[in-house]
Amino acid sequence: MLRNLLLIVGAMAIVVGLAIAAYLLFRPGAPRSGAESATRVAVLVAAHPLPSGALLREGDLGWREIEAKAPPTGSLARGQVSQAQFVGAVARRDFAAGEMITASALVAPGDRNFLAAALAPGRRAATIAVDAAQSASGLILPGDRVDVILVQDMDQQAAPGAATTKKSVAQVLLRDVRVMAVDRTFAGSPAAAGSAAPGTGGGANAPQPRTITLEVTDLDAQRLFLALQLGKVELTLRALANAGADAAASRGPVWGNEVSALRVAANAPSASVAPPGSLLGAASARRSAAAHSIAPIRILRGSKADAQ
Repeated sequence: MLRNLLLIVGAMAIVVGLAIAAYLLFRPGAPRSGAESATRVAVLVAAHPLPSGALLREGDLGWREIEAKAPPTGSLARGQVSQAQFVGAVARRDFAAGEMITASALVAPGDRNFLAAALAPGRRAATIAVDAAQSASGLILPGDRVDVILVQDMDQQAAPGAATTKKSVAQVLLRDVRVMAVDRTFAGSPAAAGSAAPGTGGGANAPQPRTITLEVTDLDAQRLFLALQLGKVELTLRALANAGADAAASRGPVWGNEVSALRVAANAPSASVAPPGSLLGAASARRSAAAHSIAPIRILRGSKADAQ
């Protein structure tokens, strides 16, 4: 009798132990066994929808576990690659959130056709030569946005036979243009992030950039290259936080006589050219009045005096 009782108690203990082991093994969040984890692999996916031509940044990619029996061709598995390797790459096509990223669908910086893939649809890449002032001493980097200003001197003749003078003018040619590359450095590459690579301005002893590539429309590319023949092209760096339309977007060109009193005579051939009510117009009016107001001359003839 006692033996049967012990057998019953032992059997119950075995059943309870198996139940506890099963609970610990299969409860939510329980660690998988080595055999089970070996059948799954984490692959690189889009963390959110990515449009074609998107320049990948940190947070654009993530990991998703899938069955490792037949991983898709070209999939990027954790352990073989890292997310940091693809920061700055360009997506060749649209990706939905959670969709698997393949190596063939990305263009990495340095690849032969990276610049063409990074351009927005319908845009062109236009490269101009720059000096230290035009590149903000190398502080304009890929991914920044700039305005393009044309500064030129125009010859003018006030009257037939008069000496030819120069009339200076500055005008905003293009607004809010994206910088695609500085020399051979693209947005998203380590050099563009502030390292001391040549031509990026990242290091104290780095050489100044010699070229800047801008993303423009077909028409703006023609205007830019024509402006290079007419005068000097300057670049101004825009703020990262753009509050919308520029307050001075509709303002016309700035003339030399607006910024330098020394050029008033050369830039204003007549008082009629100056805007009414302006300081330049008032000064011209005073000079004209002084030129035409001549003091009377008194001529004495004996006891008579005549005024002429």
